[in-house]
Amino acid sequence: MATSHSVTVQSGKKDANWYVSGRYYGHNGIYKVGDEKYRRYNFRAKGSVKIRPWMALSNNISFMKSTYHQPMVNNQQMITRQLDLYAYPFAILRNPDGTWTETAVRSGYTSFAEGTSWQENSKMTISSTSALTLDIIRNRLKLCADFTYRAGRHGRDKMENKYTYWSGTDVSGTDKASSSLENKTYKTDYISTSVVGTLTPGLGRYNRLSIMAGWNLEDYVQKTSKTYRQGNLYPSKPSFTLMDGDYYSTESGGKSWGLVGFFTRVDYALKDRYMAEFSARYDGSSKFPTRSKWGFFPSVSAGWRISDEPWIRSCSGQCLSNLKLRVSVGSLGNANIDPYQYLETMRATGSSSVANTTIVLNGMRVPYTSVPNLVPDNMTWEKVTTYNIGMDLSMFADKFSFTADLYRRRTTDLYTVGPDLPHVLGSSAPSGNYASLKTSGWELSAGWHDSMRLAGKRFSYSVKAMLWDSRSYVTSYYKGMEIGEIWGFKTDGIYASNAEAEAGPSYSFFKNGEMFRAYAGDLKFVDLDGDGKMSVGNRTLSDHGDLTIIGNQSPRLQYSFGISLNWNGIGLSMLWQGVGKRDWYPWTESGFFWGKWNRAYNALMKSQTGDNRVKVDKSSDNWIVTNMDKRPYWTRMVSLAANRNNGPLTWENDHYLQDASYIRLKNLTLDYTFPLAMCRRIGLSGLKLYFTGENLFTWSPMFRHTDMFDPEVISSGDSDFENTLTPGLGKTGNGYSYPMLKTYTFGINLTF
Repeated sequence: MATSHSVTVQSGKKDANWYVSGRYYGHNGIYKVGDEKYRRYNFRAKGSVKIRPWMALSNNISFMKSTYHQPMVNNQQMITRQLDLYAYPFAILRNPDGTWTETAVRSGYTSFAEGTSWQENSKMTISSTSALTLDIIRNRLKLCADFTYRAGRHGRDKMENKYTYWSGTDVSGTDKASSSLENKTYKTDYISTSVVGTLTPGLGRYNRLSIMAGWNLEDYVQKTSKTYRQGNLYPSKPSFTLMDGDYYSTESGGKSWGLVGFFTRVDYALKDRYMAEFSARYDGSSKFPTRSKWGFFPSVSAGWRISDEPWIRSCSGQCLSNLKLRVSVGSLGNANIDPYQYLETMRATGSSSVANTTIVLNGMRVPYTSVPNLVPDNMTWEKVTTYNIGMDLSMFADKFSFTADLYRRRTTDLYTVGPDLPHVLGSSAPSGNYASLKTSGWELSAGWHDSMRLAGKRFSYSVKAMLWDSRSYVTSYYKGMEIGEIWGFKTDGIYASNAEAEAGPSYSFFKNGEMFRAYAGDLKFVDLDGDGKMSVGNRTLSDHGDLTIIGNQSPRLQYSFGISLNWNGIGLSMLWQGVGKRDWYPWTESGFFWGKWNRAYNALMKSQTGDNRVKVDKSSDNWIVTNMDKRPYWTRMVSLAANRNNGPLTWENDHYLQDASYIRLKNLTLDYTFPLAMCRRIGLSGLKLYFTGENLFTWSPMFRHTDMFDPEVISSGDSDFENTLTPGLGKTGNGYSYPMLKTYTFGINLTF
């Protein structure tokens, strides 16, 4: 259950105006067991005043405070992963004497129910922007200066307690060796300021010129601190003073960076028919060494409003409202990397520069640090240059609109991990500007809006659709690679018998504790290189064995479609969105997909029952699949087949490659606005009731084989719990992320 309340008050006159708003949002979480709460408070106030006819002062201040308390599973595991691994449907939570069972403790149910293992995030952000505008020469020369300060004070407390389970009268255990408490704070201060001047000279009726130039500065400082100790004496009373553990640690860190930029823009239009613009930035960042701090990023564009040409007006009549062609080329700089990457930094552990040795020397543990890692030869701005051609079209008194864009984007000096270095060097390759990228794409949008009389009342409607696509290729470093490509094995169905399997290529590459050869009911992998065995070679472009490109995980052919209707105060709107093409292969440990093919004690998915799975007759040495006519999707059940580094299903293959395209009803809103006369009779100037639903319907071809995943969020989890960005054995797999929820909102808007 979620609750949201907001209020807005505003007023103003010719020389002064103000606006104040506030909002509260609360959500009680999705767990039936466990105390999950999210609370957020927002406040904003802004106003402006004319000090003189040529001078105006404005300020915009905002405040946000939030707290999020969530129950946790020990060792920072995902609760959904623990349920997948340990929450067996036939297991019980408590023993007859009321003690916890191992299932209850290891699945995380105990920590949720007792409420003594949790994480609480608190955030507070305040931001203020003040601006002074000087109209030095009315309608000709304007100067604007602004200053912004934003402060963030964030904290995170994490409490982990251990729980005892009983497997017998005198047999017990705990889910972890020790309990702990952790406190981490983040303090951020951000300052930015800019001065912008705009000159608009009068050049007559047909010429329009605008010249803008300015300067901006940004400064960011972050400081962090962390305290950790083990041994909670009182699980319900978290305090570092109520702990007896010998192990504790304190850490502090931070980072800072600065940016200075100069920019300009010149706009020119002739008869509002022929338009040209030139802009440029010259930016310097502290994240780069002295010789490469600065970057120059120019852009130029031109437009032609064909619809204003006399020769086309004479033939188009009232049909054509606007037709404009656009062309542009421009570059932007990207400095979105952590600072200090070009410095040789010494580090003893993952987060400390100096630590004590574990070996006693001369009767004491002495401090040490490490040899610094390699740094790149050079570091500089990533440069993104975009070439674009587009068209804007509107017709029939602007009722119909259409926009099309075709673009080519080139990214040079792309920041990535450097080339492989010899192992004898004893150091990993540093990250630097080693690659380049090429992206080609297009975007289309079309809309129609109109109104008419229906039953004596005005009926208005609008429709808008968008479709876009792009593909990116690496042009250096790994030349020709398409971003998102999936390498894997080709398959040719399922072996119908042992005799057929024995005639196929050797499966000695696959190892999962049971299967070193193929049997009836196993996947029929294709030996692409013809050497009589399945292999991955050296996993290089020149030697990749039987691997080939089988798909691409990048979303393609993305689209959205919206419609809005309004009649007699009744409004209906909906927004559909989706992806037309996307491939996905479930990672190792994706138990919600693989089921018992992952681990023997995982659940059997409903899509893996009946004739969806091969049925093998093992009454003779020549096993035979008896339901091949039913076209079973799931192969012979082999535990750990998808749970070992070289398991037969761990490596991507086109049989289990999923079509993750989808369509989703993202938003549906139904509202009723009361007549103004009725509102005035009760002292209101406006009253609206509304219902909004989000994510109400989703369809994907993937649902033919599994409905345990949200195609919009096929990720592996939540960074608050475990680092789940890397696939592999022992990781969390896919499908453990916080779900995309269906929400139903009922609300009322009052205007006084």
